[in-house]
Amino acid sequence: MQRWSTLCSSMLVVLALAAPAQGDTTRGTVGKQLCFQLSLPASARGCPLRAQLRLSNPTVWYPTALWLGSVSARLDRQNDTLWLVEATVDATDTATICGLVLAGSDSICTVTLDSVDICSRPYPPQTHVLLVSSVGPPLPYVRFARMEGPYPFPVERHSPWAVYVGVDAPSRVALRLYDLLGRLVLEYETMLERGAHRIELTLPNGTAPGLYLLRMESSTGSAQTPIIVE
Repeated sequence: MQRWSTLCSSMLVVLALAAPAQGDTTRGTVGKQLCFQLSLPASARGCPLRAQLRLSNPTVWYPTALWLGSVSARLDRQNDTLWLVEATVDATDTATICGLVLAGSDSICTVTLDSVDICSRPYPPQTHVLLVSSVGPPLPYVRFARMEGPYPFPVERHSPWAVYVGVDAPSRVALRLYDLLGRLVLEYETMLERGAHRIELTLPNGTAPGLYLLRMESSTGSAQTPIIVE
């Protein structure tokens, strides 16, 4: 059961408009290979491609191959979170990226292909979210809650945005957005099963551009992240 809250005062209206929590479709299991695809522009065919592959959590997933059609791209590791990509785009409009799942505990890793240069023309970055399930039951003495996002970042005032939440046991989860004066701007509550979930939110009308703090609280733990609104 989900709860949307409206709080009225002379200074502030708080309104949480949220879609039901959703599970992402790209999931993996510890010790197995996990692949996904990103779209490329049709004009990229036959062109040299250079890009950067970035990971938000390198303990979750390790890239091993990137294919552009039948062409294998060169992956040059710079550090734990950054790889340089070089290849020539085959007759395809998708990039297939594969890697090994390293850690579970219902973890989340975002993979971003950015600084994309195709035929010496820049293209916008693309982000994909990987949700990884652990093997076996959760440990009874370990409890955690994780949150990643928002996506896109920065958040646009009049467009939906999402965060990814991971809990290791069924839990009631509350998301609350505060401004820098500590005033509540948005509140959303829902029950989540064990695992990683996508939650889509929309800012209330009249939300001003600026810096906010999104806090997640649950029976398995808490987390917080800054939010920039444009």
